[in-house]
Amino acid sequence: MRQASQMYEQHFLREMVKAMRSTVQNGGLMEPTMAEKIYREKIDDSYVESWANKGGIGLGDMIYNQLRERLQAQNAKGFHEQKGALPIANEKYLAIKNKKPVGKLD
Repeated sequence: MRQASQMYEQHFLREMVKAMRSTVQNGGLMEPTMAEKIYREKIDDSYVESWANKGGIGLGDMIYNQLRERLQAQNAKGFHEQKGALPIANEKYLAIKNKKPVGKLD
């Protein structure tokens, strides 16, 4: 659960940096090349990974704590995690009722 919340924070940071980057206007005479766009995207990803590995902005911890509190509250109320296959109470659900063929195969 902690890893998922950290991944969510990293995704949020990546989208935030992408949105911030889209507001920057190109000030040169020429538009940036595809190579420059790819490089910029890769360096932004590098910044985001570094930022997230150093603790990020705390969003992942907040999400983890909220999920943990909800899970603990559910467990306190009697909700338990089901392990394995769900039991089937009655075998009638598995019985085939119509043994005649429905249609002909040509």
